[in-house]
Amino acid sequence: ATNGITYFSQSSSSSSLPSYIEVKDSGAIITYTANSRSGTVSTKGFEFRFFTLFNEVECPPYALPLRNTVGSFGELRGHGHGVRYGSKCMWQFHTSQMIHTYLRSLRLGKNDKLTFFKGNEENSTQVLRTYTSEDNAEYIQPFVSDVSDVLMVLDTEAREFNANSTISFDGDYQSGVCRGRVVLPDVTGEFSDGSDVSRSVNSNYNCEWLIEPVAPAGQKVTGILVVFDRLATSTYYSSYLEVNVYEGTTTSSPRLFNRRGPAGLPDYLEGDGPSLLVRLNGNSVSGTTSSSGFSLRYYALYDGVECPPYALPLRSSTGSFNELRGLGNRVKLGSTCRWHIVSSVPVTLFISDFVVGLEDELLVFDGDTENSTKLIVSHDRSEKHIGPVRSLSNTDMFIVFKKSLYSYETGFHAIYHSRSCSGGVVVDARNGTLTDGSVQGQSFPKRTSCTFLIQPINATWVKTRFLKFATYSYYSYSVTISVYNGPSSSSPLLYSRSSTSSQLPPVLEGTSGSLFVVISSSSYTGNAAGFELVYWSDGIKSAEQPLPNMFTTTTLTTLTTTTSTTTTTT
Repeated sequence: ATNGITYFSQSSSSSSLPSYIEVKDSGAIITYTANSRSGTVSTKGFEFRFFTLFNEVECPPYALPLRNTVGSFGELRGHGHGVRYGSKCMWQFHTSQMIHTYLRSLRLGKNDKLTFFKGNEENSTQVLRTYTSEDNAEYIQPFVSDVSDVLMVLDTEAREFNANSTISFDGDYQSGVCRGRVVLPDVTGEFSDGSDVSRSVNSNYNCEWLIEPVAPAGQKVTGILVVFDRLATSTYYSSYLEVNVYEGTTTSSPRLFNRRGPAGLPDYLEGDGPSLLVRLNGNSVSGTTSSSGFSLRYYALYDGVECPPYALPLRSSTGSFNELRGLGNRVKLGSTCRWHIVSSVPVTLFISDFVVGLEDELLVFDGDTENSTKLIVSHDRSEKHIGPVRSLSNTDMFIVFKKSLYSYETGFHAIYHSRSCSGGVVVDARNGTLTDGSVQGQSFPKRTSCTFLIQPINATWVKTRFLKFATYSYYSYSVTISVYNGPSSSSPLLYSRSSTSSQLPPVLEGTSGSLFVVISSSSYTGNAAGFELVYWSDGIKSAEQPLPNMFTTTTLTTLTTTTSTTTTTT
């Protein structure tokens, strides 16, 4: 510009065309310099068009090109000029990947419209999206095209010119590369970093997406769910690609999630508060995986919200989850919530703090949909603990919680084990089976500590027989299993072992009506370890699932209660 600001410069060997350039000044200077141009490409130099902007000017008779992988654009009213009403303005996106468009400060008149077409022509059969005055807002939810060529057309109604008119918009777009910060205002939505699936990207990143939903009138957003459908981060020497999620509006807010380096998809995230910040950053990401970046869905929580229309995924080897009543929200009565535990080995589920209202239902399916075989259906209001519930013919497990139209203070807490265990679980059926979740032939996870309280309702005694009891020790590394006669580790110790062995202990009895089992590991484990047991008692509650066949075979008649005068088969 004549004021000295540089708007564009290209000096490397390149024939790539840039996006249109809008100089915010009354004049522009173009310089072209060269020296000893032998060996250059066969086409040299440049050719361009220019168009001057002033009050009541018509829009250019051609579409303004947007060819870069990332950029900004806006209507042509700024910088002290105003386009004539009734004039048609056009922009042509032409990139190498799908296009993510973020509009902001949208102000359209009653009969004005902003339309996106597939391709490079106005064609009523190729309309991708249309915005009108009803869509006016400070921030607009992102629009994602599934093509790399998109024509955007602004049509304004012919009327008397007004320099103070509020017709305007600004926008950013991403296509393979992201930049800066964008805001997402809807209570539900989806977005990505701008890259296509299975496309490598090389760039320095510092991009942010602020999820700041606007709840319905009279409501307040109290939490946000996030489900990653694609996540490909990387590390390669000093280069990296990293994704962080923060519970707030800045990177100083508490961090909810971090991922740097190759790994699988995470469990769903549940953030506390009215906003979440997703940040992608990295430097010189050469050597990244073939699919870089991410795509995700989010869902805001507030009083009266329905459960998400999709199942919330749980992909870790062990974890916990709750019904969606926490964080100050109340799920709408009659709503159905779903969870999908994704696993390559059988899953064991434990449910505690189970509180249901009239006609509420909790269903567990042996598979990945509601069409799979039912494992349990529970609506007993007297239940407090449910489980263990184990997947049988399938490895995945699908959980459904149906809220009736008559329930208010309902909920539950669930823990699941698959290849590993976590936390503490309680079982209160009079007999059943238990396992730590470990898999035959695989090492028990390091730095793990899990507890299992066997406390049948109204029991005066409980006995257990271990079907697997594998411990491990190597120098200072170990996996230890301990059993206590009572409800905690403060109770008398019945049996404990940390040496490398798979020898089964004798039948153990909790004389006060409960047994407490603890399995823990150090910072390293190198051998398969873990346990599996059956227990029985004089309690009053039946198990949720049918007991294994071992309880009815003649081999189990050796499990006996012995006194000085009689032997009674249990």
